Amino acid sequence: MRATLKILTILLASLLSSQATAQVTAVMQAKVEIISGAALTAPDHSIVDLSSVATSEFEALNFSLTAAPGTEVDITFNQNSDLKNESGQVMDLEGLHLKQEDEGNGNHAVSILGKLKDGQELNGKYQGSFTAVVEYL
Repeated sequence: MRATLKILTILLASLLSSQATAQVTAVMQAKVEIISGAALTAPDHSIVDLSSVATSEFEALNFSLTAAPGTEVDITFNQNSDLKNESGQVMDLEGLHLKQEDEGNGNHAVSILGKLKDGQELNGKYQGSFTAVVEYL
């Protein structure tokens, strides 16, 4: 009986000491409306592991596009993202901003960066979308 109790105690202690880790992810899609001319490289379906980004800025979405060299490109996006998990919990992002890099030869790399609002607890897999409008001037 003592041996059984000792084994159960050791087993329970080892189970309690093992750390459980949860993974929180977000899948975001882009809808990009081309106002005039040029081609769009299909937006990446960004899968972001949010377990480690609770306090830091992360890239929520990225895509690239190609215009004629020297063409001025203006990109805007809807600040209201609709990111929800399976339970309907909404992910609140703050400080959303656009990062656009002209790679030369008319190629542009575009990223939408943001940060989770302080104190927000995330659970599960989030899905949603951003809408970007691209104008060639």
